[in-house]
Amino acid sequence: MNGQDNKFENVEIFSPGSAAPEVNSPVDLMAQGKAISRVQTQYHTAVAVQRPRNLDLIIKALDKEAQYGGESFFYSWPVMDKRTGKKTIVEGCSIGASMAIAREFGNCAIPIDVQETSDSFIFTSSFVDIEKGFTISRVYRHKKKPVVGRYDSDRWEDMEFQKGQSKAIRNVVLAGVPKWLSERMLRKAREAVIAGIGKEGLDVARDKVVKFLAGKGVSLDRIEAVVDKVLSEWTADDVASLRGICSQVHDGQASADSFFPEIKQEEKKEEKPDPKRTEKKQAAQPPKGRQITTTEEKKNEPAKKMDTAQRDAPEATDKDKAIRSFFEEIDYCNTSQGVDEWRAKHHGRVEKTLHDDNDQMQVFAYADDRYAMLTEQEGSRKKS
Repeated sequence: MNGQDNKFENVEIFSPGSAAPEVNSPVDLMAQGKAISRVQTQYHTAVAVQRPRNLDLIIKALDKEAQYGGESFFYSWPVMDKRTGKKTIVEGCSIGASMAIAREFGNCAIPIDVQETSDSFIFTSSFVDIEKGFTISRVYRHKKKPVVGRYDSDRWEDMEFQKGQSKAIRNVVLAGVPKWLSERMLRKAREAVIAGIGKEGLDVARDKVVKFLAGKGVSLDRIEAVVDKVLSEWTADDVASLRGICSQVHDGQASADSFFPEIKQEEKKEEKPDPKRTEKKQAAQPPKGRQITTTEEKKNEPAKKMDTAQRDAPEATDKDKAIRSFFEEIDYCNTSQGVDEWRAKHHGRVEKTLHDDNDQMQVFAYADDRYAMLTEQEGSRKKS
């Protein structure tokens, strides 16, 4: 007890309106080895001794946390690549990884403000780097979703609030810390998952994912549609990405149906067959010379598929045009504040125009990147 008292015996408290100290700034006091407790409306922190961050120690600690955290430290989200027309997986650090980064990075604060409207929670979160005197703020609007299942309405609203708050904190932490640090965290977490898959065996790992999602009402064909491969072709990377999705479903960040939607009838007809099943069907078919009727029927199939593609093409083109239009609007913003204002003003318009969550995420991710770039440029101009 006495040791703890002695540790902070020279602490000086500075509050708004208090008498000015003899030393001009708290930084001067920290340079002398004194402890400071700084009180503001948004956060309260104490720094016993000013010690510069040791990046080597931070990296070592985060590597160890990523090894233990595994799939809980990253999220995976399937999106449609408009260049290739194929589904791909987008990944990033989860809220758990973000909090680990902030904790090990140290000497920082994450104050958060919230406003509530009839249909949304609007979070304004900040990352305050006390050691470097750097602050960055991000605005995140979380739309309230209607109650699903047997949840009580108040309980459901609390859950929606917590999800929005977690995403707001994650966004601002990842914006405030060095990008290479969060990318390393993501890579190490994935490596830990893949190493674990290698130990237990790929077939066992595949079965675990299928069984978990089956418990959430997701059939195998819906999973294969997202991975764009049949079960027997899933690699360790594919399973790792699926585990990232399962982690979000398990934590209640999103529903299984949002990741694995029901397959439309047209998609079912064109889904990729399992090679093993195809071999069995080919072996059972009669010789080609006897397939006069079947061949005539097959001649009509390309026309049917073409009709389907023609019906779908306008919708896909309109969607791509809408996304490109939003990108152009974001590019027109010349300041980070302008990007923030655009997001706050047009968030609802994006959701109304683009009904697919993946398409909406493309636009908001583009805005986040634009915001980060402009913030960095503005910081460089201030220093110069």
